[in-house]
Amino acid sequence: MVKVLILEDSIERQKLFKENFTGAEMVIVETAADAIKALQSQKWDYMFFDHDLGGAAYVKETEANTGSGVARWLKEHPERMPDNILVHSANDSGAKNIISLIGGQRAPFVWIKKIDFGA
Repeated sequence: MVKVLILEDSIERQKLFKENFTGAEMVIVETAADAIKALQSQKWDYMFFDHDLGGAAYVKETEANTGSGVARWLKEHPERMPDNILVHSANDSGAKNIISLIGGQRAPFVWIKKIDFGA
């Protein structure tokens, strides 16, 4: 089964991910620390990144509790890198920073698309 890790603090977006993503083992985490724990625990096929966490908006890329914080950790631990990186953050600067650190692609509003990973 495909393993999907989602870093997202918005309850509304979490609900949409759960409603629209099927056919996968999906784990949603809300903090950078929890994302890093999940990355340490197993290998993931996909990781979806939000940048701004904790209900904040337009957070600087240097902050620890951000998608960029997780990307910096992954850059230092490339053996834990998910196979597919998708960044769905509305923070354009933060999203670009994640991609510059570890690659991947932008996927804005991905949580509203029906995706069956088992198909």
